[in-house]
Amino acid sequence: MLDAVGPDTTAAALRCGRLLARLRLTDACGRPLCARVRPPLVEWSAPARWPDPVADPAA
Repeated sequence: MLDAVGPDTTAAALRCGRLLARLRLTDACGRPLCARVRPPLVEWSAPARWPDPVADPAA
C-alpha cells in the first residue's frame, strides 16, 4: 500500500517523522469500502503537526 505514496510526500514524511492517510469509508453510492483502498480514495500527506479533529473536524 505504501507504494502508492508519492515521492514528495515520502520525502516530507521522512523529514518530519509522520505519515497521515485520509480516506473515505463509503463509496460514491454510500456503500462501505472494503479491502484495498488506492488513490484517489486515500489521500496521503506528511503534516508538520497532527490535525486536531476537535478544533477542525473537516481537516
